[in-house]
Amino acid sequence: MMPRKKLHKATLKGTIALYKKRKLPHPASSAKTYMRGYVADGYYEWKREKYMKTPHYFKRQDDEIIFFAGIYKTKQFCIVTREATLNVGDIHDRQPVIIDKKDLNHYLDLKNDGVDFLNSYKAPELKFHPVSKDVNIPINNNENLILPK
Repeated sequence: MMPRKKLHKATLKGTIALYKKRKLPHPASSAKTYMRGYVADGYYEWKREKYMKTPHYFKRQDDEIIFFAGIYKTKQFCIVTREATLNVGDIHDRQPVIIDKKDLNHYLDLKNDGVDFLNSYKAPELKFHPVSKDVNIPINNNENLILPK
């Protein structure tokens, strides 16, 4: 269990965000940027094939919760991505940076350089499968969307 006193929780459009206030160096901006971790069970990515795109559902091979590395600035957030690993590269050329639960406090530690941490971090193994194109319809929101097609 992660220590509650070190992390803040905020809800952002149905996503739990774990964060610490951390100013990142960015010469073109005076607004503060904060490191965050976004929590999910899995995520979707689309494989492009000629004239169509097929949605796929991704989750960790070990079925653990996913902690996405992210940044937050002025009511906007972004999930940090990286070049895709070999198996994910068959579907898409990039993937989110996923941090193990045990390393989350290290990522959010104000004393560490977040960029160096992310560049050196090894991606966990992911599994994925094609899912129904119903995920493309925003009003759809049920557990059947993640079932294999």
